[in-house]
Amino acid sequence: MSEKTKTIFLYLFLFSVVIARIILETAVFSKRYFFSYFVTLHHFCWYMFVFHYFALCSRYVLGMKRESVKYFALLSPVIFTPIVHSYFSGQKMNLEYMWGDLSRVLFNIATLYKFHPKNSFFFIEMVLLLVIFIAGSWFISKSVRRTFLNIVIGFYGSMILAGLHLFGVYPKTKAYFKIHTSLKNHPLMTLIYFSLFILVFLIYSYPEIKKAFLRSKKIYLIAFVIAISISIPSTLYGLVHFTGKSPQPADIFLIAVPFTALFIGIAAMIK
Repeated sequence: MSEKTKTIFLYLFLFSVVIARIILETAVFSKRYFFSYFVTLHHFCWYMFVFHYFALCSRYVLGMKRESVKYFALLSPVIFTPIVHSYFSGQKMNLEYMWGDLSRVLFNIATLYKFHPKNSFFFIEMVLLLVIFIAGSWFISKSVRRTFLNIVIGFYGSMILAGLHLFGVYPKTKAYFKIHTSLKNHPLMTLIYFSLFILVFLIYSYPEIKKAFLRSKKIYLIAFVIAISISIPSTLYGLVHFTGKSPQPADIFLIAVPFTALFIGIAAMIK
């Protein structure tokens, strides 16, 4: 089996696990049914951001080879741990982003959510992930320093970046950063985590992107111009059409930038 075929199968496996977890969490084991199109997209982009953030840290902190990182997808079933906990305990889940007093938030992160009133379902999953991080980081790097850095930057860094309620729709939000937008909460969070996913993927793939760009600048410049020319007018028209509101600068940025990056990436693949 070729490396490209392996990559496709591993990503399909990852997507299947993530979608199954989203459905079980939002439609079966939740205190209230909230499964929907944009909830699914929001959660899916969140998982893709977290997975590629782990990949980014593995490559640049641990020095792992790029072609090996994709095998992390085989560890993805660990995200079913809260579902298993909910099933055997008989308690429904009501998970949430963390917000509020920073000292309390840091305490919950340090204790792996054990004492959080809603996110304690995550505790066993966090313990398993921490064990995997420690063992995997040492196995890959054989370095105490790299292992420690990966735990701090990769494990605890992801808990801060993906666990805190950083962004929300102004003014009705408990988020730390309130965004002026014409979008509702789940579409906004979808765009934010999709943008973060694209960002970490671009950083993760930077050496390959740089090499490809230097080899053929023209096609990427053309793709960039085309993407901007399509995405910004589409955003302006589309948001007015679907929301009935004029788009805010944040809306244009969150739609145009990741679309442009994605378009350029597709251009690179079909080149």
